[in-house]
Amino acid sequence: MTYTPIPKGTDSWDVPVNAAFVDQDTRITTNAANITANGVSIAALQTLTNTLERQPSERGFKSWTMQPETTQSLGTIAVSGAMRLQRHKLRVASTITNLHMGVLVVGSGLTAGQNFMGIYDTAGNLLAQTADQSTNWTTVGMRTSPLTAPINLPAGDFYVGFLANGTTPPTFARGHDNSSSFINGLTPSGQHLYISNGAGLTALPATVSLVNTSSTAFWSGTS
Repeated sequence: MTYTPIPKGTDSWDVPVNAAFVDQDTRITTNAANITANGVSIAALQTLTNTLERQPSERGFKSWTMQPETTQSLGTIAVSGAMRLQRHKLRVASTITNLHMGVLVVGSGLTAGQNFMGIYDTAGNLLAQTADQSTNWTTVGMRTSPLTAPINLPAGDFYVGFLANGTTPPTFARGHDNSSSFINGLTPSGQHLYISNGAGLTALPATVSLVNTSSTAFWSGTS
């Protein structure tokens, strides 16, 4: 109801005034009910969140493929010239500055200018990438790879990809190395969790195919 001033001396002035108060009471009642309902929803959501497994933010990450302690003691050596991509999910919009991999066995004879990580959207388009990692991947442990420029991503899914080239590529931390149909579950083509793309690559392509599944669940993280 829109307030309309009542001219002085108006007969039956009580009618519009009472109507205005009734409208106000109705709005207060409705808003109170909404606040109560939203409060219950927020509390229920918090309770649900508290029951979830450890989240990336508890370890300083923005996203990851799996909890680090679920990775295996033996990793899998990267295939030279072949990309591997892992699907990530952001619960809220975030700025991504770094990508991370776990190197269990260092690479040797890595080809300078041909080892990279990058971020792809769910259509397979390259959004951001790191500088060359041929030196960074010759040290064991958690390896941090800064993007050439931070990127703002909306809440939702995206892919982290890596490409290694050299005589002996690094052995990266992973979860299970099983059949591709098992680790990707029932996800439809183009929405798989672990992807294999290309061969003989020396740089990150501008677009990738998200159709071919990988049988290796590599660990990767973002921050």
